[in-house]
Amino acid sequence: ENATTAVYWEYRETETAPFEERLEAWDHALTSTGSSFDATWSGFEHHEREVLRGFRHAVPERINAAVAENKRRCPSVRKISTDTALPPERFSKLIDDTIAFIIKARLEYALFGHLGDFHLHCNLLPRDAGELDRALGVYEDIMDLTIAAGGTVSAEHGIGKIKTRYCAKMYGAATMEEMARTKSDLDPQWLLGRGNLFERLPYHIL
Repeated sequence: ENATTAVYWEYRETETAPFEERLEAWDHALTSTGSSFDATWSGFEHHEREVLRGFRHAVPERINAAVAENKRRCPSVRKISTDTALPPERFSKLIDDTIAFIIKARLEYALFGHLGDFHLHCNLLPRDAGELDRALGVYEDIMDLTIAAGGTVSAEHGIGKIKTRYCAKMYGAATMEEMARTKSDLDPQWLLGRGNLFERLPYHIL
């Protein structure tokens, strides 16, 4: 009832990993972290699994509802969301540092995503213009931490127009220039994806 975090996982039985063996491993993992099977929901039948999937999808839906309510009160605010992934050995420390930044900035947030890929989305939920400014500052801090740790600033949603400078921070000017030359070879007039990844410079036009 008082839980603030949850892990959702799916399992498909195979001959090399029978269910009974995995059940024992899960039991050990839960008890070693202060939890138990009594604190879990499970679904074996189709309708039970649908209930769990409904809960999983309710998380981002609830976040979007909170953002909509915040925008109703202050139209200038928006959700600030990360798409970072981290090296396994740096993941725990970086997540702790991220949460510390958010708490210091006094922001509401929700953290969820793909734990097995060390890829969590940090959703900052500013309620007014002042909180939006602080959220953007925290976002910068998270990007800097991620790059310094050898992670990626965009694990699944691409660079687009918004994250171009973070991409340049990740790879450096020489690599960005090489990518631009490659694009010029494949798209001489720079007609595709204008403004995405990097800006077109005059000497890029052949």
